[in-house]
Amino acid sequence: MTATIKICGLRDYNAIKMSVDSGAKYLGFVCDYPRSPRNISPYKLVELMEEISHFDAYKVAVTVNPDDTVIDIIKGSIDFLQLHGSETNQRILEIKKRSNLKIIKAIKIGAEKDLQQLDSYPDADDLLLDTPAMEHSELFNFNLLDNRNITSYFLAGGINIHNAHQALQFTSKLDISSGLESEPGIKDLKKLKSLWKKLKNMLKIKKKIPLIDQHDKHYLYGGKFGGNFIPETLKKPVEDLTKLFAKLRYDKKFIQERDFYFKNYVGAPTPFVKLNHLTNHLGGAQIYAKVVSEANGGAHKIYNAVVHALICKRAGKKYIVGDTGAGYAGKMLSMAAKKFGLKCKIFMGAKDIIRQKPNCDAIRKNGAEIIPVYSGSQTLVDAVSECMRYWVSNCDTTHMAVGSTVGPNIFIKICAWSTAQISRELIIQMNKEFGQIPKKLKLINCVGGGSSAAGFWNEFMDYNKQQVEFVGVEAGGPKKSKLHAAPLTNSSKIGILHGAAQYVIQDKDGQIGETSSISAGLDYPGISPLHCFLKDAKRARYTSATDEEALQAYKLVSKLENLSPSLEPSHAFAEAIKIAPKLNKNTIICVNSCGDAKKDRAIIKKRLGFFK
Repeated sequence: MTATIKICGLRDYNAIKMSVDSGAKYLGFVCDYPRSPRNISPYKLVELMEEISHFDAYKVAVTVNPDDTVIDIIKGSIDFLQLHGSETNQRILEIKKRSNLKIIKAIKIGAEKDLQQLDSYPDADDLLLDTPAMEHSELFNFNLLDNRNITSYFLAGGINIHNAHQALQFTSKLDISSGLESEPGIKDLKKLKSLWKKLKNMLKIKKKIPLIDQHDKHYLYGGKFGGNFIPETLKKPVEDLTKLFAKLRYDKKFIQERDFYFKNYVGAPTPFVKLNHLTNHLGGAQIYAKVVSEANGGAHKIYNAVVHALICKRAGKKYIVGDTGAGYAGKMLSMAAKKFGLKCKIFMGAKDIIRQKPNCDAIRKNGAEIIPVYSGSQTLVDAVSECMRYWVSNCDTTHMAVGSTVGPNIFIKICAWSTAQISRELIIQMNKEFGQIPKKLKLINCVGGGSSAAGFWNEFMDYNKQQVEFVGVEAGGPKKSKLHAAPLTNSSKIGILHGAAQYVIQDKDGQIGETSSISAGLDYPGISPLHCFLKDAKRARYTSATDEEALQAYKLVSKLENLSPSLEPSHAFAEAIKIAPKLNKNTIICVNSCGDAKKDRAIIKKRLGFFK
């Protein structure tokens, strides 16, 4: 589903059932407001709620300055109370104490100054932005929302089949009422069906169009993921880089240069091998690996690093900066900088510097400077933030390379375009191995920021998902901890991180939440907008593996095969080990072994007592 939909002004059973069957998560009922043609009395509402109690959707009573008597009558029958009057935050507290109901506070937005009210109701569980006219089908002025983050709020006001896509550029939560009616108070079932059909089509992966280009004019995928939510100071450098890359990606000389260095410096193609011993040990599916860790430097990050270095040279800049978590992005960027004669700074969380010492040693050996980041969790999320701040002040002389498919849209595009080399090779290798692309193929990849998975899956995007399934494995964190780095698996809410809308781990106040993973490269609270898009479009399936499962997977794979995957792809191997015995031998599993374990030597030796 492209959005969280609340159908409001419902009165009859058929419209309610149709709404729920179509996927509405919230059902709104105007209560004790006689001026509305959609009004239901409190006692009638209670009767109706009993009749529809079996429906799996939140029931919302929509009210205007309700008194305590009304609240007492309906409080046991509904899930939310929506307030459209002059209720204050103090009144919200009183209602919550009296009824134990969750509160949606509606705010009338007619001018930009009205948006200041968004901070006036800290104790409301949700906010709904509506037009001043409220029940008179007035269309919301979307221009008021430019450069304003309202992704966590409901949006109402004349939304219908024809403009829902506009509303979804600002939030994934829509409140629709009059736009689905044949006349005031009467829901039109044909309009309801048309709406759901249109919304579902919005989140379809289009064939023969690169995934990175399937965004709208606001750079949003599926109308809600990605975008450029950046400060004014970043707009020009981002626009300049966007224009430059738009030319270079189709420039024959640039592509020839890229391919030359991929072959002669990176070492393309990397091996595609069958893991015979692991296959025989587990039974079931045949297991293969795309050993991307054989690339120069030991990981997939080298593709993105080389492309960014080439772009930096084309832009006439002598300095390049980047972020890193596992140290691979930093190591590869330092290698590329050295290769192309660029001066390089790498921003890295202080915690990651300690746990990824081998890669830090390599970064310094390549002549790059590591800038320790002591803010926040001292991990990748903070390194990205500090790197962006530095670039804002030095963009005239310095190029920035974001190490994964995260951040403003241009960095997502460059990274995914670069790592697509992995699947370009794999298509050829599979056709050579099997004579065709297998009829049952599962491509399993670890997912943190999402760069290796984006590259691993890219060339297979147009295949039917019944033939080629994408499986992304996030970091589930320690087994006995509530902390993790798996926003997709754990149904995290949409938020803004590093300039892009995405599913992101947040605390109850909407602040970026704490994460935990044994793998520094997966220890990130957000996820690429591309993966959010693939998940909601149901093109990819996402799950997670715990620290302990990843370690056991490393132990088994390194014991049986001539392979030593880093802790990142060990998460993917954990999923392969879990599902392979349940599948038949006609199913092919291919795991992207996207990094070697040298950087994790100390961690693995400490936890397992050995290192291969």
